[in-house]
Amino acid sequence: MQPYYGIDLSKVTYAEGINTGHGRALAYCDRIFFTKPGNLWLDKSELHLTLHEIEHLVQCQQRGRRTFLVEYILKAGMDAMKSRQVDVHDMIDMERAAEAKAARLTNIVWDKIQKMRHMAPVAVPMRCMQGEVFMPTAGGACCTPNYSQCRNLTTGHVTCRQAGCQ
Repeated sequence: MQPYYGIDLSKVTYAEGINTGHGRALAYCDRIFFTKPGNLWLDKSELHLTLHEIEHLVQCQQRGRRTFLVEYILKAGMDAMKSRQVDVHDMIDMERAAEAKAARLTNIVWDKIQKMRHMAPVAVPMRCMQGEVFMPTAGGACCTPNYSQCRNLTTGHVTCRQAGCQ
């Protein structure tokens, strides 16, 4: 995803199965909280959601932590007063911008994922330990069967996809 965003994504963390209070994913500067487990490598709608949330990370980093949060809350409040609706999620300009970016990138990134699946060398999955599942990411990754934890085969970096895993 890095080539499509103007921020360093290497420090981004995420968790799944999080109660966000309103049933939608949340992103804040370097963290993404998903309400349910998903697999962006196998599910195009999960990829779209992830791209949308990454754009919020960009917005937050560009504006600064406090400014982003205050601006988002104020815009939501003003939109709620103007529209006399409680759910103003899709009216907020930051949401519309994140959705537009995700819409532009989803097919591009999905096509690259599909090509990587077909181009992955046969020998790469053999580097996964018994019981792990190979994922055709950049450099390849080995994941637990439920995809809760993945290890990048190039860097050795481990990514946790659930709260509390190390």
